[in-house]
Amino acid sequence: MRIHFLLPLLSLLFTAPAWAQRPTVSLIQLIANPEKFDGQVVRFHGVANIEFEGNAVFLSKDHRRNMVTSCALWLDLSEELQKEREWTSGRYVLLEGTFDKDDRGHMGLFMGALTDIKLFIGHEPEGKKKNEEDGKEDKER
Repeated sequence: MRIHFLLPLLSLLFTAPAWAQRPTVSLIQLIANPEKFDGQVVRFHGVANIEFEGNAVFLSKDHRRNMVTSCALWLDLSEELQKEREWTSGRYVLLEGTFDKDDRGHMGLFMGALTDIKLFIGHEPEGKKKNEEDGKEDKER
């Protein structure tokens, strides 16, 4: 009989937090179908660009390097979050926040915006490492 009381408690312990349960969409889906995702909390990967009047997430490093803003979303970052995540500029990131199709960012250049950002994790693809001496990326051997 006691086990019936323990089951609900155990399920609480082993339930993942809401942010871990959210499905990941692609940046391509957000750009191609802005009406479908407008106002929704979304999670996706991209390449961060963190700079004054240029906070954005791009589809790829090539899109970022060439500033192809038609393949990018504006990032509505607080000053504090911008300073904390400056190191992610040029790196792949995992983001979660609210998608706003009408917020086109600085000078209306971007395809929408991510606001109310709850998750911002920077990472590098496997097989790459940062060379601390000269700042260049090298393939691991």
